Amino acid sequence: MPYDSNPPLRDRLLAAAAELTCDRGWDGVTMGQVAARAGVSRQSVYNELGGKPALAEALIIQQTDRFLVGVAEQLSAHRDDVLLAFTAAAEFTLRAAADDPLLKAILASAHGEANDLLPMLTTRPQPVLARAVDAILTQLRAEFVVRMPDDQLEIAVDALVRLTLSHLVQPELPIERATAELRFIASRLLAS
Repeated sequence: MPYDSNPPLRDRLLAAAAELTCDRGWDGVTMGQVAARAGVSRQSVYNELGGKPALAEALIIQQTDRFLVGVAEQLSAHRDDVLLAFTAAAEFTLRAAADDPLLKAILASAHGEANDLLPMLTTRPQPVLARAVDAILTQLRAEFVVRMPDDQLEIAVDALVRLTLSHLVQPELPIERATAELRFIASRLLAS
């Protein structure tokens, strides 16, 4: 794919916001700084994304979509075994999260006063949770033979995504142990 020397404004703004968040923490990011880093006016940031809460949501959604690309690849690589596919996707997610500077900055900002990012992973997870559950369900329905009623599959995927997010947000166990626990629970929920 050729290098895009002039990415769309939205992409430039989100890249600038991510860089600033990694450098300064979310509380230290202003719309003016995002504008300056992207080389546009402050009004352009507001016109494109709205206020800081909208910027936070756009940043989280973009990051979620990046993770979901890897999740989709892991699921596709293991089409013959839904349990192995889920386990590989969960392990990918936890390993990628452990090395992701933006996610580390989001989690480190837990003590900030104006934190709009962390609640999207904890108390208001819909931008992440709903997106992930929908993407995984869509792929499971298209690529896998799962012998369980669709409503039960939806409940199982929702629970497994929530558990994976919990391990991502509160990484208290080694990744291998967390993955083993997720696999055990998935084996019970996805049993056909």
